[in-house]
Amino acid sequence: MDQFMEEFTLKALIYRITRAIWFLFGIIESFLFLRFLLRLFGANPNARFTMFIYSLTNPLMAPFSNVFNVFEAGGVIIDANIILALFVYYLVAWGIIRLILMARPIHMIEKEGKFKK
Repeated sequence: MDQFMEEFTLKALIYRITRAIWFLFGIIESFLFLRFLLRLFGANPNARFTMFIYSLTNPLMAPFSNVFNVFEAGGVIIDANIILALFVYYLVAWGIIRLILMARPIHMIEKEGKFKK
C-alpha cells in the first residue's frame, strides 16, 4: 500500500472514531438534559420513565452531586449540578477529540505553513 492510501485509511479511521465519540457524547448529553428538564418541571420521581432516566444518569451525576445547592421553589427544581455535568462532559469529549486529531497525517502544504483557512 502506498503512502497516499495509508494516509487516506488513517484519516478515515480517525474520522470514524471522532464521529463515534461525538455520537456517544450526544447520547450522554441528551440523557443529562432530559434529567434536567424532568427536575425543572417537577416530574413525579415515582413514575417509571422518570425513575429510568434518573437511574440511567445517576452514575454520570455521581462526581457532580452536591457541588452546588439545588434551588427549589414551588415544585420547580433548578439543579446547577446537572448543568456543570453537561459542561464538563462536553469538555472531556472535546479534549479526547483534540487528542485523536493530533494523530492525523499532516500534508506538505500544512507543514510548510502555506495552508490557509
